[in-house]
Amino acid sequence: MRRLFQIQGVFILLLVTACVTVNIYFPAAELKRDAEKVVKRVYGIEGQEEQESQESAPGQSWLELLGPSVAHAQDYQSFSNSVTRGIEQQLGQVYKQLKPFYASGNVGLDQNGFATLRDKSGLNMQQIGSINRLISQDRSLKQQLYQEKAKAAQTPGKAGKVQAIYADIWKGYAASGTWIQDGGWRQK
Repeated sequence: MRRLFQIQGVFILLLVTACVTVNIYFPAAELKRDAEKVVKRVYGIEGQEEQESQESAPGQSWLELLGPSVAHAQDYQSFSNSVTRGIEQQLGQVYKQLKPFYASGNVGLDQNGFATLRDKSGLNMQQIGSINRLISQDRSLKQQLYQEKAKAAQTPGKAGKVQAIYADIWKGYAASGTWIQDGGWRQK
């Protein structure tokens, strides 16, 4: 009986060590490159140089070499499709209408990269209503974009991570003088 338990123990140990673990890879670096391209198109600054990446590619440790390999969700070129391109065009139109209000300081970017009414001074009620509608469109379109990008990356439950990536890029590529909320308001 004891011998049977030893054999079973060895068999279970072999099964456990032979199991393959599949890690779902969230393509943050690829989404960041894609987001930079999208944001530049929306802002109309496609020809400007790419911002330098703040992240350095970490080297593989010997433990990573021994562990399971990572399965990538999808190449970043495929993050764009007809739906995302349509959303980008609509965002570009909304941005053009909001641009003078960004320049005047009435509208800024909140900590999540969404347009927000920051200062009502110098605006009449009609302008405030128009700005609020545009801000609502901006938020809705960006949320749709994040959902679509997460689906395209085969990580549909990760729209919040996509939003976090985009938030930094919206603020990073915003025009000089744009008000940005990071805790408090500051002018870029």
